[in-house]
Amino acid sequence: MASGIDYTRYLGKKFNRLTVLSFEMKWDGCIFMAECECGIKKWYDAGSVLTGHTKSCGCLKIEIATKRMTTHGNSSHPLRGVMASMYSRCYCEKHGSYPNYGGRGIGICQEWLDNFLLFFEWAIRNGWERGLQIDRIDNDKDYGPENCRIVTRHQQNRNKRNNINITFNGETKCLKDWADQIGINSCALKYRLKTWDLERAMTTPNLQH
Repeated sequence: MASGIDYTRYLGKKFNRLTVLSFEMKWDGCIFMAECECGIKKWYDAGSVLTGHTKSCGCLKIEIATKRMTTHGNSSHPLRGVMASMYSRCYCEKHGSYPNYGGRGIGICQEWLDNFLLFFEWAIRNGWERGLQIDRIDNDKDYGPENCRIVTRHQQNRNKRNNINITFNGETKCLKDWADQIGINSCALKYRLKTWDLERAMTTPNLQH
């Protein structure tokens, strides 16, 4: 093999919950197609599987987290608070953020409303941990597994409805991203856009205006 490792010897072998079915060489290493004990098949970094860093498709992590939640009382798990906040924004008219959520018709998918554990499992499987946020991909659609992702607070702020999006040279970004790219303060760019034409505002270096 080009890497000096004969990966064929791992075919059919089981590592933790993953059984290697095939492999493919990439420019930066090898990936395994493996089947998890739960039946899910997908690609994994070979090194991660061989070292034990990746033990399952994610189901093991869910089981451990669910066990801890059950043992210590799921009413106190942080994801309970996350769900409660989502619910309040969408269904409680007295909530300060209701006009931007429930007031616009934004809700939570029925499967998450009916079964908190389904929401919990989705969040854990998709990498949720303390400090990360659940963000809707399309701000005009409901909370649900097809329209949500796990992001940092910084990334979530980029996806707010009140962000100013600018299209320049066929590319659309929020004002803050363009300001970072140009190398100026976002307030300065906002001022430019009010007083200058788009071309000048977007191409003038960081000079006193």
